[in-house]
Amino acid sequence: MINEVCILLLFIVLGSVLLYGVKITNSCSDFFDKNWSLTLKGLCCIIVILVHIPSEHSTHLQNLIGSFAFVAVTIFFMISGYGLSVNKNRKGYMQHFWRNRMVALIIPMLLINVVSEIVNLISGVTDHIIYNLFAINGFVLMITACYAIFYIVYQFGSLNDQMKGIITCLGILVLSISAFLFEKFIPFIVWPVPCLGFIYGMLIADNRTQIIEVLNKQKIVDAKTILLILASIVIGGVCESKAYILLGQLCTESVFGNSIDCIAD
Repeated sequence: MINEVCILLLFIVLGSVLLYGVKITNSCSDFFDKNWSLTLKGLCCIIVILVHIPSEHSTHLQNLIGSFAFVAVTIFFMISGYGLSVNKNRKGYMQHFWRNRMVALIIPMLLINVVSEIVNLISGVTDHIIYNLFAINGFVLMITACYAIFYIVYQFGSLNDQMKGIITCLGILVLSISAFLFEKFIPFIVWPVPCLGFIYGMLIADNRTQIIEVLNKQKIVDAKTILLILASIVIGGVCESKAYILLGQLCTESVFGNSIDCIAD
């Protein structure tokens, strides 16, 4: 019981620090702007951190919160897809595309690898030091693949933006299906379901104005939305076991996505 209370307090403290200074406004014009997306990523980071606490130190509350880790990763992909779609026509953006992307991905990944290896050495684990230092994180691999599809498609000047968007979404869908089918043969973790969030982000970017108009009209979260959010929590908790992990990912994300969609109905 004490462990559960400690996890709850930790979650409340981290969430409070992140949300400190946030104000409720009558307009949704800041929807998915830089501050909005940074706050959302911060909340998702808290969930991901909790789910990566070693299992021998885990609690039921931690597992319940952690059941949303796949939703959190989906949101990371979604924000990336949104950012690329919004900035693609900005002057010089595509010329420096890979430099900016790799700096944002590789440096944090290598830093984490170094810190992890230092912890391993302190713990007495000295195997595969070089490999561990330069190991490629599964998320970095998958998001880079999404970037590559986006970049390649948007090099075809003969296509209009709508057609480029459609082809990119189809490419991400093929990537998702391929990753799922061949996941067992890949020696590191990939994210076949969450990578679809990249498509969601692109769609939000293309329809942001219409979404804001709808959100400005709908101020109250109805009972249907609340029930769907609660259902996503229950499904995520029930499907924690490995035998149902894919079902848990699909159901939790789909139900949670529908609950969000209800807010805009």
